[in-house]
Amino acid sequence: MTPITLERAAYAPESVAGVYAAAADDVVVEMSRSGRLLVPMRPTIQAIEGWLFVEQTVEDTWVRIDFDAMSFTTGWARADRALRGQTGLDVANYGLIRFESAGWVRLREDRFSVTGDVYLRDISVPITMDVRLVKGDRDSMRFVARATVSGRELCQSLDAAPAVGWMRPIDRIAVLAGIRFTRTDAEDRS
Repeated sequence: MTPITLERAAYAPESVAGVYAAAADDVVVEMSRSGRLLVPMRPTIQAIEGWLFVEQTVEDTWVRIDFDAMSFTTGWARADRALRGQTGLDVANYGLIRFESAGWVRLREDRFSVTGDVYLRDISVPITMDVRLVKGDRDSMRFVARATVSGRELCQSLDAAPAVGWMRPIDRIAVLAGIRFTRTDAEDRS
């Protein structure tokens, strides 16, 4: 994957409207937790694929990214077993984690607030992300996204044990993602 350079990008949906796809190698997601850091960890998860539908208005834009639940790793075997087990993500029965946007709001020319849901097991957890467009043109769109998730809300949503692998209810989980979408539709919108 090509490194992402942070340059100011303009977003003009009328000129870039279309369907964009992200392959597994085009999505990088890292997490960190704040709270009682007994063992420092930076969990990661591998994407399967992603889709970005850019519409004429920002508010109608939509994104979905699927992740392989089994790939969720902290780098610590004991925490990974608990995280992937029945009291955690239950990857034996739910192999997919999905993010799906519900709304996009433009904050500035290259900044957006994106609300959506993360689907874990058979539940959904609401999330709001601060998204920055790094590069956008007719051929590709590159974004950096940040979000914070409450460990308490996540544990309650999962109906999980007080400590699911690397996460505890008192923790806040910071999520950082870099995503590159490449245009896939053949329709000429110029």
